[in-house]
Amino acid sequence: MFGITSFGGNGSFIGKIKNDEVGVFLQKDMIREGLQFPLGFTSPDISTGCCTIFVEDDGTRTMCTFLGAGTLIGPEDIHPEHITNHEIAYLEGYLWDNQDAKMAMKKMVDICKSDNQKIAFTLSDLFCVDRHRDSFKELIENDVDILFANEDEIKAQCESDSFDKAVEYAKSLNMIVAITKAADGSVIINNDEVIEVKPVQVDRVVDTTGAGDLYAGGFLFGMAKGKDLATCGNYASIAAAEIISHYGARPLVKLSNLI
Repeated sequence: MFGITSFGGNGSFIGKIKNDEVGVFLQKDMIREGLQFPLGFTSPDISTGCCTIFVEDDGTRTMCTFLGAGTLIGPEDIHPEHITNHEIAYLEGYLWDNQDAKMAMKKMVDICKSDNQKIAFTLSDLFCVDRHRDSFKELIENDVDILFANEDEIKAQCESDSFDKAVEYAKSLNMIVAITKAADGSVIINNDEVIEVKPVQVDRVVDTTGAGDLYAGGFLFGMAKGKDLATCGNYASIAAAEIISHYGARPLVKLSNLI
């Protein structure tokens, strides 16, 4: 969402936080950037989620995550007035571990469909795919318009070690599929069309935290603005390159200046 605002877009974030130090910081940070955060402080007991990240010299990172209040979201938190009048809804596969969160996402899908919004979904994590492959398959085939995955996740979803077979699987979905390949850029598939997107080079990879998220932010911003898929992929690569060139998962320069 911060990537989208950095490009000049706007949007809303729906998630649960507590009125604690981390939650207050997050809410102020989002509002300052012009994002809507309609739920406010809805967790009475469980602390706001947080994550400690260890970054190595080559930019790879290890996350120690406390999901906290974020896992508590349920269908009662999903309100049509918070969701309508947007272009695209972006759903996280991480929430699929929680039954209430799964019901919340399904409710959101129904609202978005009635509002003629596109549904974007990210496979999120290789282990998420292994845990929820069948239900992910059902969601993707019935409800998703734009699918995000990295190379390992898409191969796991179609149960193949071959990237070529993963591409054929993506073609069979008859939707837009964006597959990131780290230093090798990304591939965007739309039915039988395959667009290879080159990475934007950086002097040094400092911290890969948030690269996939910023890639999605750039891509979705382009989609919401009606850009062609190659341009959307270029925006995504620009955003990902900016974020890996420094510590932290928020852009340090306006991404709108880079395009």
